Amino acid sequence: AQTPYAMAPAYEPPAWSALPEAGPYSLEIIREGVVLESIDISERPFYILGRDPASAQVVLPHPSVSRQHAAIQHRDSGGVWLMDLGSTHGTILNKKPCPPNVYVRLPVGATVRLGTGSRLVCLLGPPDAEEPGRGEQASTARQAARAQRLGGPAGAT
Repeated sequence: AQTPYAMAPAYEPPAWSALPEAGPYSLEIIREGVVLESIDISERPFYILGRDPASAQVVLPHPSVSRQHAAIQHRDSGGVWLMDLGSTHGTILNKKPCPPNVYVRLPVGATVRLGTGSRLVCLLGPPDAEEPGRGEQASTARQAARAQRLGGPAGAT
């Protein structure tokens, strides 16, 4: 049966695509300070984020999330990268819009918002994978988010 809408082209990983050597990496799906789900992203070279369970490995069910919204890509030289796949409502990385169809570095501790939904996606991974100088910042952000979930001040764990 033909669908009334055009199918998104299949994601083509770059030549530098690889399984992560450092690890493990995971994504926390967070809404209103509560972790809804934790997803291991160490088993494949890349993961598609979107609202379509048939084509996305990380499903975010919100009307503003495209069927295939963004890709998280592991690199052969290490590190994790994010690309907005030309989504209608955009991708926000650490409160800044991502340009469409361009790989941007996704540091450990970063938060990503797809479209206008209330869910945040946070990358967790090994501390040595963090960008120099960002470790303390990411750790502080994680502590603040954890404290908010637990209802205490940012320093109290």
